[in-house]
Amino acid sequence: MSYGVDSGYDKKAWSAWGPETVVPGITFTSPTNPSNGAYSFVQLIAKDTATYTQGKNGTLSCPTIPGLDGVYPYPSQPPDYAHTWDAPAVPLELFDSKVSRTFKATMYLLWTSTIPGSIPVPIGSQKWYFTQASTTNQGYPTDKSWTTPIWNLIGEDGNPVDYVVSTPSLTPYGYPTWKGLATDAPVPNCPTDNTQEDEEQQ
Repeated sequence: MSYGVDSGYDKKAWSAWGPETVVPGITFTSPTNPSNGAYSFVQLIAKDTATYTQGKNGTLSCPTIPGLDGVYPYPSQPPDYAHTWDAPAVPLELFDSKVSRTFKATMYLLWTSTIPGSIPVPIGSQKWYFTQASTTNQGYPTDKSWTTPIWNLIGEDGNPVDYVVSTPSLTPYGYPTWKGLATDAPVPNCPTDNTQEDEEQQ
């Protein structure tokens, strides 16, 4: 597994006139397609907090309850379905003067045999993160003029990172475990996953 884009964040554009386009912030690639089986991915979110600053009105911290990221298994991507990626983003609004985000997750790689009744077997995992990635609205409070996001660089394209091979000594045997979906914490005035905005920060 290796970082996808050397910036460590994605560029995600929403358009009322056409489809959404996404450049992955991080890409995970499995080994070559296995014979007699198939790979799958599972991602768990350990921490995800966005902080919105509204000038002199103070800040609003919006955390996420840790858990499974979206669905099981995590979607693989065409054309080979042997890789996947993530592109975390937060909404950027006119009334925000600054937005920052901290995100920590672990992506798991599993393999399932074609033998009937087989279960997925963990191959390994990769922790990845960014902390306090931020952007400032230079047009606040009358316009949107967001600066290029500032992030802590966590890798360059193709760099190997801290891949952990699953072994029986790992708890619980290297399998991903979770109590529920990662969901927005019930904090008043925080954006939700259902919010679609004109602009987003990665």
